[in-house]
Amino acid sequence: MSWQKSTDDTLNGYIHLGKDVDWRVAYAFATVTSPDEREVQLRFDSDDQGKVWLNGTEIYAHTKSHSAEIDKYTVLVTLKAGKNSILVKVCDEEYGWGFYLRITDQDGQPFDDLKFDK
Repeated sequence: MSWQKSTDDTLNGYIHLGKDVDWRVAYAFATVTSPDEREVQLRFDSDDQGKVWLNGTEIYAHTKSHSAEIDKYTVLVTLKAGKNSILVKVCDEEYGWGFYLRITDQDGQPFDDLKFDK
């Protein structure tokens, strides 16, 4: 078990968790700081099964085995003013391993005032 820092170099919301690895589980954690309380769309999908928690509350889960697609599932959530924690769990069976996660407004556009801990 180990932690590693991952980045989204193409800025499309995809985090690649590894290649040529099967039957694994990974967790990803991020802190998002919002200047105010606001409703947002959390857009998610994972390869394969995935769960997402916001501030300790499970907000989404799927048990499907498929390739991840950008913006496949949309969950309406409320970010509180200040720091918000996001935890993602992805279980890989075979082939690809990763997930998409984007925080957007109702039109699918990113916010320019959210801060992400690096």
